[in-house]
Amino acid sequence: MRHNQTLTSLAAIMSISTPVLAADFEFATRDEAVSILTAQDEVLSRFGALEIGVRLQSETDQSMDSLIARFTAAAMEYTDEEKARINALLEAEAGNLALLEPLLPETIYFIRTDASIDGGFPHTRANAIVYPGDMSDMADDQFRVIFYHELYHVLSRHNAGQRDEAYALLGYEPCAFEPPANLYARRLTNPDAPVSEHYIPLLLEAGDGVLPYLYLPEGGYLASREGGFGSYFGFGLITVDVTDGRCDAVMDDAGDALILDPGTAPGFLDAIGRNTGYIIHPEETMADNFVLWMTGGTDMPNPEIVERVRDWHTARADALR
Repeated sequence: MRHNQTLTSLAAIMSISTPVLAADFEFATRDEAVSILTAQDEVLSRFGALEIGVRLQSETDQSMDSLIARFTAAAMEYTDEEKARINALLEAEAGNLALLEPLLPETIYFIRTDASIDGGFPHTRANAIVYPGDMSDMADDQFRVIFYHELYHVLSRHNAGQRDEAYALLGYEPCAFEPPANLYARRLTNPDAPVSEHYIPLLLEAGDGVLPYLYLPEGGYLASREGGFGSYFGFGLITVDVTDGRCDAVMDDAGDALILDPGTAPGFLDAIGRNTGYIIHPEETMADNFVLWMTGGTDMPNPEIVERVRDWHTARADALR
């Protein structure tokens, strides 16, 4: 499914500055990248000891200083070929980007790192899209999908005050949530959605609804575990009682949070739709529906959700012009 793509045009290779677009897209220098990646923002400030160990792939080192050093060492400069490929994408998507202009920050950075951070998965920090590892063999259509998925996270973070309204397009409602202490210690922070504070109201035997939550296996990193970074992703729907805007986990007879599989939570998938399996957080589900809008996706189970995403963002952009 992947193939090598080499830009051989001299003009493309030499075009290492981004084209003139509605928003200012810039390639971060190594120093700029380090500054963003190591900032004690809403992401790094939430990292717990167990997940630091997983990110460092160490059973003994759970130090934030070591993680900062890892991020610092991972930052790289883009090659001319990588810049040319991103520029070509930005030029091709200029119409969509102009449509989104009022919703985007003035400057959006592209950060290049090696694959040693966050499992080599593309992600965002602040107003930056982070591409870890070599993506030169990625097909153009997949590269485009990843760009729009990550761009949504930058857009969403820039408009954080409207997230409640945006997530409501999927049926989510806001609530203040503090997970039980043992589950909080096993938290796994998604850089694109570090906080869990939205639930889906459901008719359940116990609880008022469910809240998506990422967590680590007990004990954290284990050298003998196979499968890489992704194998540490535990995911479930925490059943919650809701009182005065606060979500409290429903506990089972053993004193553990009652966690449901998405397929066994009646009405959950009916609420958020089935356009994507990326349902670990409303932010990720929104991002994939945003991608379907931006790329003109067809033949989806719930086109009405994409239409709601399109109409809501278009109306907000128009109101801000």
